[in-house]
Amino acid sequence: MTNASWDVVGHEWAVALLSRQIAAGEVSHAYLLCGPDGIGKEHLATKLAQALACEAPSPPCGTCSNCRRIMADEHPDVRVIRGTDSAIGIDQVRELRKFLSLTPFQASRRIALLLGFDEASIEASNALLKSLEEPPAHSVLILTATSPQAILPTILSRCQVYHLRRIPSADIQAALEEHHGVPASRASTLARLAGGSLSWAIAASSDPSLEKRLSADIEQAIDLCHHGRARRLMAADEIAKRDDIARLLHSWSVLWRDVLLTAAGQESLAALREQGEHLRMMANVYGIQQATEALRSIEDALDQIDHHVNPRLAIEVMLLRWRRNRQPSSQREGR
Repeated sequence: MTNASWDVVGHEWAVALLSRQIAAGEVSHAYLLCGPDGIGKEHLATKLAQALACEAPSPPCGTCSNCRRIMADEHPDVRVIRGTDSAIGIDQVRELRKFLSLTPFQASRRIALLLGFDEASIEASNALLKSLEEPPAHSVLILTATSPQAILPTILSRCQVYHLRRIPSADIQAALEEHHGVPASRASTLARLAGGSLSWAIAASSDPSLEKRLSADIEQAIDLCHHGRARRLMAADEIAKRDDIARLLHSWSVLWRDVLLTAAGQESLAALREQGEHLRMMANVYGIQQATEALRSIEDALDQIDHHVNPRLAIEVMLLRWRRNRQPSSQREGR
């Protein structure tokens, strides 16, 4: 559910720990918020920055000058660096170090948000390490990353790490209904399909094409299960050229999770209920053990890509770990 003052969905435990630290004056000089895409890491990082700078007794209030200016990305004591479109570079980190060394102008601290730091270059990581080894007074670093394994161990050891998980579908449904005006039945469907990603559910509530894309992703995975090595290697080459590999693999993980649930006799918990026929067929073919192996293969591929392994090689290995389904699918029969 949503925390009233932080406006955070699904990470109440993290909010509670951070709130207690701030109230006790035991603020760390560096935080790392890590977890899958779409679960609200950037939002939580922004709220943490607000709470650290807020002037109210119970931060973040969201209404004081510091809170409002941070939300508008115009606070003089807060710097935001994003690694979404390109890797965070050494020049950005060098400029940030100069920024952090200065005396706060409005707030009690200088705060830096490094969003998507798993995309930082090695040079940038080494440059940041100097600020972590000898942190400037009155400064706090807030990093976000998909995987902590993609962060230098020397940086990890100097951060307070929060491992954020995918958001429960019940929380996503409640957020869609209460804060985005989505009807209950529609919110329930989107929450099931979201795979723990609140941002996907919010976007899909106003953009039906996202559901169509998810369906196409699922159909592609089902089809690949019926093909052998040659077709899978060809698919790996095509997929490696895409700019949405992580999104595609997360979609495939929804399928295999549902196959696992169905094989375990929990079909009612499946997200892809419209694919019930395929789920039952795949559950019969693969069973719990091989569905689990397929899920692990996706997690391994994502981790390898995070570690800058050649995407085509990572996807090839993943697809070749899926046992071939030699039973004819209803789709293939209908052609």
